Amino acid sequence: AGAEKGDSIRDKRLARVPQNAPIQVDSVKIDGVNGDVEEWIRKKIKLSDHSSIHTSDIGRAISMLQGLDIFSSVEYKLSDTTPADLTFVLKEKDYKSINVGVRFDTEEIASILLNTSNEKKLGSNHHYAITGRLSKNPYIKVGYSYGNYFNPKFGLSYQLGYSDYKLYSHNAKVDVLNYLSQSITAFFGKAFSNFRFRFGARYDYFHFEGPLYDV
Repeated sequence: AGAEKGDSIRDKRLARVPQNAPIQVDSVKIDGVNGDVEEWIRKKIKLSDHSSIHTSDIGRAISMLQGLDIFSSVEYKLSDTTPADLTFVLKEKDYKSINVGVRFDTEEIASILLNTSNEKKLGSNHHYAITGRLSKNPYIKVGYSYGNYFNPKFGLSYQLGYSDYKLYSHNAKVDVLNYLSQSITAFFGKAFSNFRFRFGARYDYFHFEGPLYDV
């Protein structure tokens, strides 16, 4: 959709420019972002004021911005002046959401998964995610991270769950495992171009006591 919108906004002057002909640009503007985000975008598109560019350079920048998957639309405008003003018009995706999932199986019969988050939001350093499952094996998970798409991100999450598992020998039930589990995770993440890396550590604690096992 972004490519179609970008194509539709090209003015007639650009359509008359041969593919390999240079375009003298007076200024490169970016609408829709500001501050550190704007500076980061400028470094990504590698187009500068008072320079000579080609239509292929604009196409490359559009493709790169769309490939980041952080904008709902990527468009551009080229003024009918010499030298021209090139403007990229960006609209950030809204990642605030409430999600609901339902699962049916023969073990738990039915379970409902609820989630709310503002993950991947570009203009904010504060991100949260809360997930809960309603079932025979319920859990709740709360996560918080600080950082954004173009800077390092640090995160911490905690999960508390209850498990009710049945043990079988062939078709005969031999025991039931009922226990609480807790999990704490810390991570560090960084994006490089279109690749994102995450490193972290997790500590899991399971509390179970029964005739088959020690605590």
